[in-house]
This record gives sequence, structure tokens and C-alpha cells, in this order.
Amino acid sequence: MQPLRADDPQHFGPYRPVGRLDAEGSEIPAPQVRFIAHSTGGERTVVIFADASEPAPDRALRFRAAAEQAQRLGGIPGLRMAPVTELAAPGEPRQWWASPYAPVHPLPAAVAAQGGGLPELTVCALAAALAEALGGLHATGNAFGGLTPAAVLLSGEGPVLAGFGAVGVGGPDGAPRTELAGLPAEFLPPEQAAGGRPRPLGDIYALGAVLCYAAAGRLGGGPAALPDRLRAPVERCLRTDPAERPTAEALLSELLRAAPRPQSPAHAPATVADPGSFGAAGLLAPGWLPRRVSASLAGQAMAVLAAGVDGVPDFTPVPVAGPGPETASRAAAGTVVATAGAKPSRRALIAGLAGGTAGLVAGGAGAWAVTKEDPPPGPTLAERLAEKTSARKKTPPGMAPAPRWHQSMAGSGALGPVLPGDDRTVAVVTRAGVTGLDARTGEEAWRSDGLRPRAAALPDGRGRALVAGAEPAVLDLSDGKVAWRAAKHRRGGSAPYGTLLALRGSSACFTVEDGGKHTAVAYDIESGRELWRTPLPGPAAGARLLGDVLVVLPDTGTKPAAKEPATLTALGFGDGTQMWSEELAGMAAAHWADSSSGRTLVAAAGSRLRAYDTDADAERLWELAGKKWLEEDAPFGPPCIAGGLVYALNRGRVLHAVGLRSGRLEWKQPSAVSVTEDMQVTPPRPVLARSAGAVLAADRSQVLAFEADGGKLMWRFTDTVRRPSKKPPRRLVTVVSDLALVSSGRRLYALPLT
Repeated sequence: MQPLRADDPQHFGPYRPVGRLDAEGSEIPAPQVRFIAHSTGGERTVVIFADASEPAPDRALRFRAAAEQAQRLGGIPGLRMAPVTELAAPGEPRQWWASPYAPVHPLPAAVAAQGGGLPELTVCALAAALAEALGGLHATGNAFGGLTPAAVLLSGEGPVLAGFGAVGVGGPDGAPRTELAGLPAEFLPPEQAAGGRPRPLGDIYALGAVLCYAAAGRLGGGPAALPDRLRAPVERCLRTDPAERPTAEALLSELLRAAPRPQSPAHAPATVADPGSFGAAGLLAPGWLPRRVSASLAGQAMAVLAAGVDGVPDFTPVPVAGPGPETASRAAAGTVVATAGAKPSRRALIAGLAGGTAGLVAGGAGAWAVTKEDPPPGPTLAERLAEKTSARKKTPPGMAPAPRWHQSMAGSGALGPVLPGDDRTVAVVTRAGVTGLDARTGEEAWRSDGLRPRAAALPDGRGRALVAGAEPAVLDLSDGKVAWRAAKHRRGGSAPYGTLLALRGSSACFTVEDGGKHTAVAYDIESGRELWRTPLPGPAAGARLLGDVLVVLPDTGTKPAAKEPATLTALGFGDGTQMWSEELAGMAAAHWADSSSGRTLVAAAGSRLRAYDTDADAERLWELAGKKWLEEDAPFGPPCIAGGLVYALNRGRVLHAVGLRSGRLEWKQPSAVSVTEDMQVTPPRPVLARSAGAVLAADRSQVLAFEADGGKLMWRFTDTVRRPSKKPPRRLVTVVSDLALVSSGRRLYALPLT
């Protein structure tokens, strides 16, 4: 870890830099400035990647777009890319992204620690691992675009790539890319230097140049510095014509056939080879890094540990000769290694890092510092660090809360938001069944597998839910027992049910299809007796229950025309009497919301919010027209009514708060969320979290938390998508007591809000 400069930023969001990852004046600078940083409370350590150039709007957009794409790719197994866990807000003067910290050296720093080119075993392992990583990336249709030695980070577990899309950030396609900061000409394929779009075979050229540098330990070494077994394949990588270069897959196959296998270090105990190791993993066994690099990584880890504890470290490293024939004069500055036969004092610190606690694994080589004899001191650095990190602290401002627990769900994930049960239980509905979970721990409380749900369930707010299974069924969410089934309306029967409408008290209501006609039917779930049935003008998409008025919403198809009308039908929930039926112009594609008390129905229709009085034949109370966003109409997503306000997000993720009675805009607040492809889908429905004074919203990318009073963005939560998809699942959020329960694909997270 290198010292900070006087002009370095003091903060990146919630993180405080404690040092630089790259040495000053490196022969191959990185296109980003990279810092090691601690979170405000010291619980987390990350590497910050900040744009190295002067702020410019177009470059900032390119930098952020590349980081967002890297974030989307980060969940794909085997890519060996530094995960992007957090991004700066779009409005920040300097764009940055963060990745979890582990002891790593950029390739130039590893070369410096070694004092020259890396050994044959290391170069061969590096070649195979990077070829494998590029092969996985190219299979997704992406190119790395900016592979240089500075983009390769070495750790004891193998190399990772950082700085996806650096070529595109440095200069747009079509413009010559010469003398770009952090992108030396030696590593830029000829076609990209001329302004061509980064493509997979360009990555292969850059990989060949990186391997030449790793073997020679300097620029300009060329293939002559490579081990004999690598020279021929790397020479093909460096051919001017992209068509003559091998693909990453073909290159990996050739490298694996030619590569030697690592031998365990002399001091390591005998082990049994993992029969599951294949590909590059077989070359990355302990010992793949040379001793000097491993020792230098240990020194970095100790410096980071020391920076994470208030005050100065209570040990003084003693520079000693390295192991074997190497001499101390050739060791990297700041490297601390063991002396053969040296006797450690009582204060010898065994440094390590394993999951954020004491213990370091760095290429299979341990390291420790020998300190001077002195009287017994107070707590050691490691003890102070453990005490500091184990103490329970509040989440630093601006940082999403860490999940209290998380669970995997069956099938393709939840069909709808998590259902609140009793004080201790929540339920998740999937196509495999309904599962009850302990809200405090996430442990399974009960399971109901015989319902075969096909859509989201309707909770009644009192611990029961109407489930859309093979037939409508009412489920007790406290124990998973079925309280009632409508067996005569089983799907595939003579009078199958269509859409669930409402559940309140002992009454369950849904639609029935019979001879092409649609009817609303209500049952008493205690006796099983039919209460009433009322014909409807057409199929229903759902309903809103306001007091004793059931407003049935029409099903206008999957892609209704925004200007088409929609016919709403109001029924008395007690007896099914039709109270009114109104055709509302331009509402076919509307999103509807109702308040838990009162008779006002609110709709988002395109870029307008409208309110209707359900007691007065759907008389319009007010209308609010939204502003354009990026010179285009910005449609609203589904609204939410809470505390006398209507909350709604538009396509630009601008949160609006509108008075329910007045229709007056109380405030609106941009979310500081970047514009991505996800913005083209319907914005998410906000959910009020009263205990936290927050409004939450979840989409395909993240969960956003806004202050309920003013709309300031509080934090963003993003999880890793394990399997990439052309259409990633929308995240769903439910607030239960002091928890935000987020379903994301097949994962469920419980985020504490207080």
C-alpha cells in the first residue's frame, strides 16, 4: 500500500482512503486512480477505482456506463473480474466504483516486488487464468477493452481483471486512440488504436502483450522473454491481423496442454489433489506466486490492518533477508518476511486476512514481523481490530444495511412480494408452493406444497392470504394450513376461476369464467357458502377494495394502447350489487393504487397522475401532469398511497410526492440513479417503511431507499446476479415491521431498517 498524496480526496461516499494501491511513477500507470479505503465505521475495506482524468461530462458518462456493465457481468462464475459492489452517484464530481478488498498487487507492483520478470510457473498460470477469464467474458458477447498489466490484479487465489471498458472510456469509438492515459500503445491492438470498437480478438492481442511484460519484467521485452512453451501461442496472439489470432477458448486449450503443474512449497504439508480442479484452477495451487510477491502481499495486508485501527500500530517491522538465496537488497520496499532461525518476541504479530478477520492467505506463503523486546503491552493490533470489528455498530450513512439473513427459494423465485403473517412469520409464494419463514432468522417454519400457485397471492393483512393455486385457497400464514378451498372452481373444470379479487374477514372474492362470460363470485370461507355473484363486462386484471366498495379493474391485455379507455366496475363487497360502471378515457395502460382508509382511487396513466372518487361514480378529483425527462415523456410507474401522500417514480427515477386530497405536488427529488437499460421498463411501485421514515422501491437493478419527507436518496442495495439473463427478474420488496424483505430471482434478503 502506497501513501496518499496531499491532493487525494478525503472521502468517496462512505469510504475514507487510507492508501493508494499503485506506486507513484509506475512504468505502466492504471487508467484509474485506485485507493484502499475503509468504511466510516471501519466494518468494510474496499478498493476504490476513480476516474484518473479531469472531470468531463462525456467521459464521466462513459466511465459510469463501463462500471455498470461490469457490475452486471460480475455475477457470472469464472469471469475473474473484480466485482463492482457500489457506484458513485451520477452527480458526484468524480466518478468511482468500489470492490471488496483482498490483498492484491497490480502486475507492475508484483514485478517490482520480484525485482524482475516472474517465474515460468507464474507466467503459465497467469496466461491460462486470463485466457479462461476472457473466454467466459467473450461468451457473453462482451470484450474487456483495456487489458494492460495495470488491469491485472494478483492475489494468492489467482488473478482478477479490473477496469472493464477502459478503451471506450479513454476515447469513443471512431476516434484515434493515441497516447491515452493508462493505456500504453504496446497493449492496444492496432484496430483499436485506429478507433475501432473493442472486440474479443483485440483482448487476445492485449493478453499476449501482457504476458510478454510479465515474463520480461519490463516494457519492450517481446516474445523472446517468454518460456519456450508459451512463445509460439503468444506470438500468434500478437499478429496484426485479428483473423490470425486464436480465440480465447483455443488459446486456453493450448496453454493447458503446455503448462507445467505447480509443486507444493517445501514447508507445506502434503495434500491430496482436488479431483474437481480443472482448467486454470489446476495451475493456481498454493505456490503459484513467487515468495517475494507473497511476502509483499503480506506486508500490504498488515499495513491495511494497521490503518483500520485508531492510532499507530504497536509493532515495528524489522527488515530482514528473504527466504532462500534472495537478498534483502532485492526485496520490495516495505516487505516483511521471516528470518530463518529468528526467535519471535512475545509481541510477534501473525498477520492475516480471512474474510475480514485475523489470518492471511497469500499464495501459500505465511509472513510475520519480528519486533523488539519490551514490557508486556496492552491489546495487540489484531486484538484491537477484532474488538473493533466485532462490536455492533450502526450502518454508516449512505450505506445499505447488511442483510440480517438471506435464503434461497425454490423454482424460478417468488411470484410476488413476501406476505406478512403473524408477528414472527412471513410467507414466500413460488410455483413450487408456499413456504413460511421465521422473520427474525429466515429459518423455515412450515411448508405447503400442494397448492401449485400460478400467480401472486392476496394477503388480508390479518395473517391469511388468498392463493391462486389449482383452485382458489385461503391459507393461514401462521402455520401454513389451508382454511378453505373452492374445489368447484378448479382450473380446467367446467367453471374455472380466473383472477383473485379480494379477501377480507370471512369473504373471499374472485372471478369465474363460464361459457366465455366473466362473473365476480364471493364465498363465505367459514361455511363454504356462495354469498353472491355479479356479471362483469369483461375479464378482470384485479380489484381494489376501498371500504365496502370493490372496484374491479379490467384486463386490457399485455400491451394495451395508452389512449384506449378502461371500464371500471364498482360492486358492494357485502352483497355484490353493482354501484356504478364507468368508462375512463386513456386509462387502458394505467397503474392503480388505493389507500387503506378512504375512498380515493389513484392511477398513473403515462406521465399523468389522476385521482377518482369511488363514492361518486369515479368522478375525477384532480390530475397532475409530470415533467419531461431528457426531453421525452417520463411515464409514472405504479403509485403508492401512504400518510396522506401519493408517492410515484417516473422513468427517470424521480420520486414525486403529491397530496392525496389536493393533488398538489409537495416535492419531487431525483434519485441520483444512473440511466441504464433498466430505465426503459416500468418504474417500480414505492413502498412506505414507517419505522425508518423511508420510501423503498425495487427494480431489476437495485433497491432504492428515499427519505419519506423530502425524497433524498438514503441508500441503494444491489445483490449479485448468479446467472445472467437477457431479462433479469424484477426485485420485489415488502416491509414487515422493521425489515425490508427483498426477493431477487431465487434469493430472499432481509434488510434491517432500524
